[in-house]
Amino acid sequence: MIDKKIAVARVFRALLVLCLFFVIAATVWYFFSHRRQASVEAVRVGDITEQKVQKQEGIEHYDYKGDRVIRAKAERHYAGSANLYYLEGNVEIKEVNKEGKEERIISGDKITYDKDWTEIVLEGQASLEQGDVVVKAPVLYYRKNPETLSTDKEATFASNRIFGRAQQLLYSLAEESLRLEGDVAIQLRRGPESPDVFDLKADVFIYSRPEKRGSAEGKVTFSLEKSRGQADSFEFKLTSDEQQIEKIGLKGKVKAFLVVGNDVPVNGGDLLLAKAREREIEAEEIRLNSFLDVPEMESLEARGNCFMKSVAASGSLTEVRSEAMKMLFDRQGGLKELRAWNQANLLEKEKDGSLKRRLSGQEILVEGQGELLRIRAGTSEEALLDSLDSEVMAREIKLFPKREIMEASEQVRVILKPQPEKGETVGFFARERPVFIKAQYMRYDEQQNRLILRGDIRMWQDKDMLLAQQATILRDTGEIGSEGLVRSVFSLRPKKGEDKEERIELGGEKMNYNPKANILAFEQTTWLKTRAVGLKANALFVSLAEKSADIQTVKARGKVIVADELREGQSEEALYDLEKETMVLSGSPVVTDKEKGILRGDKLTFRLGDDRILVENKEKERSATVIKREE
Repeated sequence: MIDKKIAVARVFRALLVLCLFFVIAATVWYFFSHRRQASVEAVRVGDITEQKVQKQEGIEHYDYKGDRVIRAKAERHYAGSANLYYLEGNVEIKEVNKEGKEERIISGDKITYDKDWTEIVLEGQASLEQGDVVVKAPVLYYRKNPETLSTDKEATFASNRIFGRAQQLLYSLAEESLRLEGDVAIQLRRGPESPDVFDLKADVFIYSRPEKRGSAEGKVTFSLEKSRGQADSFEFKLTSDEQQIEKIGLKGKVKAFLVVGNDVPVNGGDLLLAKAREREIEAEEIRLNSFLDVPEMESLEARGNCFMKSVAASGSLTEVRSEAMKMLFDRQGGLKELRAWNQANLLEKEKDGSLKRRLSGQEILVEGQGELLRIRAGTSEEALLDSLDSEVMAREIKLFPKREIMEASEQVRVILKPQPEKGETVGFFARERPVFIKAQYMRYDEQQNRLILRGDIRMWQDKDMLLAQQATILRDTGEIGSEGLVRSVFSLRPKKGEDKEERIELGGEKMNYNPKANILAFEQTTWLKTRAVGLKANALFVSLAEKSADIQTVKARGKVIVADELREGQSEEALYDLEKETMVLSGSPVVTDKEKGILRGDKLTFRLGDDRILVENKEKERSATVIKREE
C-alpha cells in the first residue's frame, strides 16, 4: 500500500515539472515574439568607421571624453572620407560634465566633426550655448586647441548684458574673450529687463569677460537714449556684475553729445553752474568714470584740443576750450567741479547768442558746485575776465557767482569800458571814455556795484590820474573813497592863445569824492602843485564842473602854505580859482617875499597870471595895495 502511494507522488511531481517547463517556454516564446524594435539606436562614435556604418537614421549616441560626456542627436549620421563624420537634420550636441550638468549645447542643420571632436563645422542655423552666452551664425567653426569658435559669416553674440552682431566672429571659450569684425553693432544693457541700452557701432570690437574690459576701433559711434558720440577708438570696463559701464576711454577725433532728462530745473545762478540740459564735448581723448552704485557719470577727463559746450535749461550756454579738461558731477548729473588748463578759455553767451562774458588763463577752475570760479595765469599769459562793461587782467581772478562777487589779485589791470547810455560816472572820470586801473588787489560786488582796490593803485583816463594804496568806488553814484598817499593829477584846458598844456597835482593821506556836490576832499597832509605854484594844507576841497569834471576851484584849510620860486605865503585858508588864476589867502595871511620883505593883510591875493599880489585890510576904512615884482 505504501509503495503504491509513493509511485503516485512521483508521477504527480513529474507532471508538475513538465507543466512548469511548458509555462516557462511559453513565456520566453511570447517575450521574443512580441518584443518592439528600438526607434533610436545608441552607438559610440569611437566604434563608427567608414567600413562599418555608411548611414544611420534617427540616431542618438554618446562619446566619453574623460570626465565629460558628449551626447549627440540628429536625424541622420554617416561617416565620410578623411576620418570625418556628419550629423544632419535638427542636430543637437550637448556636453555634460560628471555631475550631469549641461555646460555646452551646439546645434545646427549639419555638423561635421572628426573622431576626437578637435574640429567641428556647424552649418545652417548654427548656434552654441555656454552658460548665458549664445553664439549664432550660418556657419560656425570650432577648434579645440585653442578652444575657439569662429565664423566669417554674419554672426550674433548674446549674453545677459551684451548683444552683438558682426560679419566675422572669433570667440575663445576657454578665455571667454570675444572679437567681432565688420559692421559691428553692440548693445550693452544694465539688465535683461532694463530699458536703458548703450548702442555701439564699429569696425572691430573686442571683449574679455574675466577682465570685464572691451574695446572698439574704426568709425566708432555710440548712443544712450538721446546722448550720442563718435571716436576712432573706444575702450570700456564693466562693473563686476556687468550691469553697467564703469569706465569709458575714447581716442581720436572724439565727439560726445550728452543729454539729461527733461526735468532739469532752471538754475538762477551763474550760467556755467546751472544744471545743464545738454553738453557737447570734443577732444582727442576723453575718459569717463561712473558711480559704482548709481548709473550716472561721476567724472570726465579730456585731453587735446578740448571743447565743451553746456546748454542750460534756460537756453543760455557756456563754451570752454583748453588742452586738458576735467569735470566732476553729482549723482543727479549736475556739475560739481570743472577744471580746464593749458590755454583755457571760457565763453558765456545769452540765449540769443550774444556774448555775456569771456574768461581765459592757464587754468579755469569751478569749485564747490559753482560757489567759486577761479582763473589762474600761466608763466607768460595773464588771467583775463572780459565782460560788456569791463576787462580784468591779473595773476588770479575769482568769481563767486551766487554772491555776484569778483576778486582779482597780483598785478591787477582793469579797463572800465565806456557806457554813456547808462548815465553813470566813475568817480571824477568822464563816462564817455575808458578808465584804466592798476592795483595789486581788486574786489567787485555786483549787487552793490562797488569796486574795491588795494595796493599801488593807479587809475587814469587820458592824462587824468588817481594814485592811492586803497580805494572804494560806488559805480552807481560815482562816490570814491581812497587812502594811503593819495595823489590826483588833472589836465587843465589851455587858455585862449596858449597851446601849452597845464597840469595840476593834488594829494593827501585820504581822499573822498562826493558826486552830489561835485567835491573832491583831501585830508591829512594835503598838497597841491602846478607849474607856477605849490600849496600845503591840512585839507583840500576841490570843486569840479558838473558835466566836464574839470577843476573850478581848490579851497585849502588849516596851516596853509603857498609858495612859488621867490615867495611863500601862510594862512588859515586859501582859495585857488583856476579860471581867474588867483590864489586868495585869508585868516591872518603872511607873505614872505625875498625882495619885498614880509607882507601882511586881512586878505592876500596872488595873481598868478601877471605875478602881482593884492593886499587887502579891513580896518575902519578898506585899503588895498597892489605889489608887482619889477622886471
